[in-house]
Amino acid sequence: MNKKSILFVKDKDSSLDLKEDFLNNNLYELELISGYEAGMEALSNKNFNLIICGLKEPELQLNLLDEAKNRIFWIKTISIANCPLDVFLGQMLGHKFCFNIIGGNQPLNLKEISITAEKLLGEDIFGIDNYLLGPAEPFELKIKDSGEKSNCINRVEDFLSGFNNNSRLISAALDIVDELLMNAFYDAPRDKEGKFLYAHMDRIKRIILKEEEAISLRCAYNEEHLIISVSDVFGSLDKDKFLSRLIRCINAAIPLVEIKSGGSGVGVYKILDYLSSFIVNLTPRNKTEVICIIDLKWPMREFQKRFKSFHVFTSKEEFAMVEKLSVIKEEFDDALLLAFKGNIDENAVFGRIFETDKKKIVVNLLGVKRINSCGVREWVNAIKEILPDKQLEFVECSSLMVKQFNMITNFAGHGKIISFMAPYFCPRCNKQFEKLIVLSDYLEELLSLNAPTFPCPECRGNLEFDDLEDRYFQFILRQEGTA
Repeated sequence: MNKKSILFVKDKDSSLDLKEDFLNNNLYELELISGYEAGMEALSNKNFNLIICGLKEPELQLNLLDEAKNRIFWIKTISIANCPLDVFLGQMLGHKFCFNIIGGNQPLNLKEISITAEKLLGEDIFGIDNYLLGPAEPFELKIKDSGEKSNCINRVEDFLSGFNNNSRLISAALDIVDELLMNAFYDAPRDKEGKFLYAHMDRIKRIILKEEEAISLRCAYNEEHLIISVSDVFGSLDKDKFLSRLIRCINAAIPLVEIKSGGSGVGVYKILDYLSSFIVNLTPRNKTEVICIIDLKWPMREFQKRFKSFHVFTSKEEFAMVEKLSVIKEEFDDALLLAFKGNIDENAVFGRIFETDKKKIVVNLLGVKRINSCGVREWVNAIKEILPDKQLEFVECSSLMVKQFNMITNFAGHGKIISFMAPYFCPRCNKQFEKLIVLSDYLEELLSLNAPTFPCPECRGNLEFDDLEDRYFQFILRQEGTA
């Protein structure tokens, strides 16, 4: 197994001492660099999977992280904030790497950096167990009726009162639970088309979710930490919008108090003051987990002075390569999935976007709307860099991209088209349709240059293939070695 490579850049005058057990030496290769110039040089000489930036000067930290992202598309980043979180978020506004921020308190919390690195470079992002330092008393509830929220909060109060009589702590915890449950009931639920179901409703209106949609609440308490997590099965949080709302709340001259549709930033802004760490784990359209950690080691006065941490982990990563082209990345046990959306033109510089230690690379091309000759050149140059030992597959190829596979012999490299879109026409309805064709399902007739038949989704009559079969399916003959 190849070790994941991590670059840690600190200030020259920093006395940071990394313990030997800071990260698992069998899984990670750590390089500690002092100073901005040395960090930039390290980036130019080596590829890294993760960069941890602890430079105190915000501009230098931004420049270094910008350079890392420009050189290595999928590099993960951890920023160490040497100022209050609201100030740091304001400074990082508009940047794609301000989703994992660790408070730069003294001493620096190496355990939190280690947990963050392992989550960013690993497969599983969910759960509170990694954050439990030592034995903890657990508490868990499932709730599907918003009318039960008050009862749920009372049960959390009873649970905490059994361990701690600090009224300020308990009040803060109950406020956190209230806000998180409110968001989970009203702001999270969506239908299959992605439309919010209850965000427009008055918060006194009762919501009853299905059994399989029940919200999960977990609390854990020990001498060092109080951890509260709330998770839902909708995965409807948009991390970019979430961050922009949060920053807007922070920067507002008069803080916003109204929770609007999808207005998670308001609730987060309200509870951030209570927390040491705020963590969001997200699988889009599948699951959202919010974790709030209160550090109990410090008296309230000292706790208020300490810098806070903020994290958003996602199982899918979207990177805007240029203004009109973005790529969504998703990793599985043995495969890397890349989904392209937008225009591939002279502005598209792919760099090392296909680099991975996975055995298989799956490229989804459904969202490609346009490609010009310059974009073709950049695409072909990037594809040919994929090592021949990687299994390369193209899926849901748009009609536009099918034409490129037909016209340019090395457009697919050593890869294979698994599925593609095909144009059809209904003479009865006088409408055009696109049908997804999985090559293996219709291979025999496609090799004979015959288009599969499909019923019209509206009148149920037969659709007609709306192109020339001998041209449109030419790539299949070449791929199958018959032409």
